[in-house]
Amino acid sequence: MTDQPTGWINFEDRSDEQNRTHERIVGTMPAFGLVSEAPAVGTKVLLTDLWKRQEVIDALGYSFPGWHQLTGSCVGVGFGNAIQTLNFIDAFIRNEPERIILAAWPFNYGRSRQLAGMNGQGEGSMGSTIARSGSIDGVSDWVKELGLPEVKNTDQLLIGKQNELLWSDGKHASQAMRNEALPHKVTSAQLSSAAQVRDAIINGYPVTRAFSTFVNPGSTQVKNGVRIGSYNGRGGHQESWLGYWNHPQNGELIYEMNQWGANVYGSDPGGGADGGVWIPMEQVDRQCRGQYAEIYAMSQYDGYPAQPKFFDWIQKSFYA
Repeated sequence: MTDQPTGWINFEDRSDEQNRTHERIVGTMPAFGLVSEAPAVGTKVLLTDLWKRQEVIDALGYSFPGWHQLTGSCVGVGFGNAIQTLNFIDAFIRNEPERIILAAWPFNYGRSRQLAGMNGQGEGSMGSTIARSGSIDGVSDWVKELGLPEVKNTDQLLIGKQNELLWSDGKHASQAMRNEALPHKVTSAQLSSAAQVRDAIINGYPVTRAFSTFVNPGSTQVKNGVRIGSYNGRGGHQESWLGYWNHPQNGELIYEMNQWGANVYGSDPGGGADGGVWIPMEQVDRQCRGQYAEIYAMSQYDGYPAQPKFFDWIQKSFYA
């Protein structure tokens, strides 16, 4: 096992009302109808490569290293890495780098706990309720004047245990914060197969994953120059899936970005952001088809249109 913080509430541990809330939220989500052909062997789409673009450095003052959780805030931090990536994609697709922001995930994390009936400070939340917050509350820029804490840039971004707990109370957010977020809504759709996860990623739709298993640090293996993980840890955790690779020797892989610190899995020979690991497609599929899975693709549109221009752009920009 690991002593790293988790925080996603398993269905078996939820109240009846929380499970009813989850069912109502999922029932309002749009369908994910996007169908793509499996890319050719060797094809790679790694969304974390966008984190290091010069446009990101110019906008934020640094390349984005990902968020690091210190309490049971994985639902918020995993959501934060996904919506941050979505923000970069939106700016690049539109060729409008001025759209780049630092997304204020603590607001949505606190709201997710409120929507789950969890009032006051605490640890843990539900994947469906933070997805719901993105769709009804929107996402705010990290504007200090709105009371957001100072961000520390170490191996990954963090705000500290005290601030994570402070913002876990949904009532902490000011009306000004709510007003700032409201115009910038994010849609989520539930995914039910690894093929849908692949289709989402190669079309520029980041995915969050919540389940009762995780990759234990120290259990990964390097195969053919790629660090491969297996879901052998037990405990409710939420992360983000931000890459796809049809590897010539290892087969189809999905890149999972964790937020337990940049060195939690050691170096990533597969070229991903520090703190991530590659997962075989068959394991991803089992996660998606599990009885208690929460797998959501995020979009800045009303739906999930195919974006072949994004796929072509990222191939030419990074892998040509």
